[in-house]
Amino acid sequence: MKENIVEEFDDLADLLARKKNNLAMQARLREESKDLDIAIARHPRVAEQVKLSNNTGGATRIDFAEYDFDIKVDFRVKREWDQSRIHDIYEAGQIPEKLFPFNLEFKENKKETTALAEQHPTIYQKLSEALTTKISDRPYVSFLDKRKK
Repeated sequence: MKENIVEEFDDLADLLARKKNNLAMQARLREESKDLDIAIARHPRVAEQVKLSNNTGGATRIDFAEYDFDIKVDFRVKREWDQSRIHDIYEAGQIPEKLFPFNLEFKENKKETTALAEQHPTIYQKLSEALTTKISDRPYVSFLDKRKK
């Protein structure tokens, strides 16, 4: 069901309507896929096999003899580290530096960077020597509500 974009300057209203429809379909498909994943994992033929990974995280491969494919049920584990606690452990030297499994990285606070550029342009200029920017290789179009007047 692929509709080709014939010309770069097709009717804008048509392109925007198609994009809006496409985003709505993607959202519906993501939600349906999530619901199907849950239903499959809860199915009696699957639930017993994934019980352990359901409680601990991880993936389980399930082989069904009657199908020409296997499935993998993955309970992903999101890991979030307390950055200030990690910093304290690092600074206290509680773990030898060569065994420390984290990269130390400065993460930009965009709001503070913008304020610095506006209020202290010379300092920002010095800091921006370490800045590299890269423009995305494609545009991303999203829809916004009208601004309230």
